[in-house]
Amino acid sequence: MNRRDYISRINKVMNYIDNHLEEDLSLASLSRIAAFSPFHFHRIFKAIVGENVNEFVKRIRIEKSAHYLENRSDLSITDIASACGFTSLSTFSRAFSEHFEVSARDYRKNRQHSKNSQVYRKKGQEVLGVESYSEYVATGVSDQMSVEQVRIERLPELHVAYVRNRFGFSKGIFSKEIVDSFSKTEAWLRQNNLDLRKSIEIGITYDNPDITENEKCRYDAAFTIPAELTDSLDHEEVGIQDVPGGLYAVYTIRLTNVSSEEEVIAQLGHVVDYMYGRWLPDSDYLLANRPCLEIYHTELQGAVVILDFCLPVEKG
Repeated sequence: MNRRDYISRINKVMNYIDNHLEEDLSLASLSRIAAFSPFHFHRIFKAIVGENVNEFVKRIRIEKSAHYLENRSDLSITDIASACGFTSLSTFSRAFSEHFEVSARDYRKNRQHSKNSQVYRKKGQEVLGVESYSEYVATGVSDQMSVEQVRIERLPELHVAYVRNRFGFSKGIFSKEIVDSFSKTEAWLRQNNLDLRKSIEIGITYDNPDITENEKCRYDAAFTIPAELTDSLDHEEVGIQDVPGGLYAVYTIRLTNVSSEEEVIAQLGHVVDYMYGRWLPDSDYLLANRPCLEIYHTELQGAVVILDFCLPVEKG
């Protein structure tokens, strides 16, 4: 067994956790999914992820509940606690307050009225939101966005090769590490004689950087590949996975005469703010439990830059 096998198994477990928060996510059950003994699984997970298994599961459950508190007004706090795998409301309330130093009820009230003006992090730390990247985008750009620019599309399941960036990212801030991850995935496609012209470049985000500490935000730098490819061959970081299809609210960013990659990613940050803070609350749709997608139709620099931000939704 090599490093690629270890990373692939741990990524599989992380994806399983995201999709089964309401189920048994004990060390014993997750080690079976990874096909390791519990003892070895615990050590390998900590070495690759940087958190032990129980810490990771607890954090993802709490942060997902915060995401729901802000974006799923149709769910009661009790419903959210259950959906995120907490055995009782009291257990959830205690864990949430310990993590954010604010009650779930107050968090929901403050976030639903803040429109990104205040962000809570672990232990009550407040961080900058849109101000941290607004210098790269013209003043008033968010006011130029409208409902008419958003379309609903049903995207198919996507079979992708990917490298999971483990350095985190900040919303709207250019990341060299993410670019490097895309370069590694692209190099793998070239090495295996896959036609890049037939491949779609996709960024897959699992965490809300307004909630999750930036260094723990996960990002998969992916390219679509033929369905018959099920093994990443000889590369220690490239994995293969299926991205679930479904309904997405899609906002297309079109920029001309781009001066820097920072400008493009800053614009993406503003679009994310608009979709979550303005479009979603006023729409007939609810947030779905799938990753957000960034679909790149062009390079980040050039005469014209085109990319789609895809927010997972379901009918309300």
